[in-house]
Order: sequence, then C-alpha cells, then structure tokens
Amino acid sequence: KEEVQAWQKAWNLAGYEKQSKQGLLRQLLLRQGHQSGEVMVAIFAQEESADLDPDVIEDLIQRLQAYPEIKSLMWIKNTAIADRMGADKVEVLAGRDYIRDELAGFNYRLYFDTFFQPNPLQAQRMIDLACDWADLDQDSLVIDLFCGVGSFSLPLAKGAKALVGIEIVEQSIESAKRNARDNGITNAHFIARDARHGLAEIEEEWGQADLLLLDPPRNGAGGKIMRRIGRMGLEKIIYVSCNPKTLAADLVWLRDFGYEIIKFQLIDQFPHTQHVESVVLLEKK
Repeated sequence: KEEVQAWQKAWNLAGYEKQSKQGLLRQLLLRQGHQSGEVMVAIFAQEESADLDPDVIEDLIQRLQAYPEIKSLMWIKNTAIADRMGADKVEVLAGRDYIRDELAGFNYRLYFDTFFQPNPLQAQRMIDLACDWADLDQDSLVIDLFCGVGSFSLPLAKGAKALVGIEIVEQSIESAKRNARDNGITNAHFIARDARHGLAEIEEEWGQADLLLLDPPRNGAGGKIMRRIGRMGLEKIIYVSCNPKTLAADLVWLRDFGYEIIKFQLIDQFPHTQHVESVVLLEKK
C-alpha cells in the first residue's frame, strides 16, 4: 500500500472525487492467499493504462516487482457511477490475472472478484464438519447448491460417486470447473442455473440424490427453493448459513416435509462481531 501511495505522489496522480466525478485513481485492491502467501494488487482507475504516460506505468511495475510475493498486478478501468469496484476493462500489467490459495487440501484460483472464505482456518473446520456429517461412500450422489467456486464441492466429490454444483453466477461456475481440473477432480460437474431450475434438471437426470448441501447468500434460499428441496425427498440435507435469522426462516419450510434437525454447530468466522456461521444436519424422519 505504501509503495503505491509513493508512486501516486511521485507522479502527482489525482484520486477520484465522487461529487465532481474527477480524478484518475478510484480503488486499490490488495488480496493475499492465506496459505500460499501470494499477493494480488489491482488498481481501479477512470482511464486505461494506455491513456497514461508509459513511464508512469513502467515505474509502478518496477516498484512492485521488488516484492516477489506479488504474483498479480492489474490495472482495471472502472467508470461506474456507483462507488463500487466495477470493471470495464481488465489489464494484466505483470504476472497472472489470479493468485492461488489452498483450502482443505485443494488449490483454488482467486481472481479479483472471486468470493472466497474470509477466514480460511474456520472455513477448514466448516468443510471438515460438512464432510464428516455427509458420511459419503463411492455410491453417493451429491448436490451442492449455491456452490460458488467449489469450496465444498471438491472435498465432497472426493468421497462420492458424483457431485453436481449449481450456481447462477456463470463466472463462479467457470472458476469451479477450472478448480476441479486443477485438482484432478473428474467426478464433479457444474451448471450455471438458478436454484429451482437447476434442481429440477438434476432430479430429472439423476433421480434422487443422497445428499444436498446448500450454502445460500445472506438473504437465505427462500420458501420456494426450500419447498422444492423438501419435495425431492432426500434422506439428508446439510445447510450452511452465515445468517441465523434467514436460516431459521428457511428451516421452517422443511418441517412439513418430515425433516428434523440432527446436529447443529456454530462456527465463529468473524471474531469480535455478532456474525457466526452455522452448519446444520437435517434428516428425513
């Protein structure tokens, strides 16, 4: 961070001002792999790097190449009106457009906009717990709903016959496929669908799966999806949640389908805050 600030001052580059919508530099993203130690530096700016004096960009590259842990240096044009990290164009100034990190013994590619568990140590506990409760064998068919980039998918697939991950964000699905290939996982398949259509497609192709794991966003899965899951008649469901309020609301829908809570574990992902992760095992009576 200090090196980028020194570079900005050396070339007298203006920061972006929201009211006037003037200025070049908007955001600085620093991302580090917990296990790998690899660092990503991404500069979000109003203009492309080609619009600047080449010496300015070359100086930035030279300054940051002095740090061997930096494996990705990117310049991202962002002209969005909202104060967010938008991306009109992504340029790799040095290294790769991603960094690598490890979780639960698997390697993952992290791009600038990839969601990844913010507390890898506790995420490891969460994954271990889910795999233990899943109790899979080589005949097990598994569905990972809201699978993201495959954080739960890959460890579960390793102990199962086959797994399908469902996620509506196509970029996350592409990352999940790459992560599976990188780790030699050949029995994990990923589809970019909304939850209800994805579940219907898998049920039509497979029949009944043995386990469904869902890890929905903070606002939960919702009644329509939970009723759809209930009608599938699965023997075992594992629900991972970052919001106890929406978790409770979602679980109520499964009661009428004969499910009961067998195990419930809280995991503190965010110390010194009120936020906790929950892992719940449900079985059909």
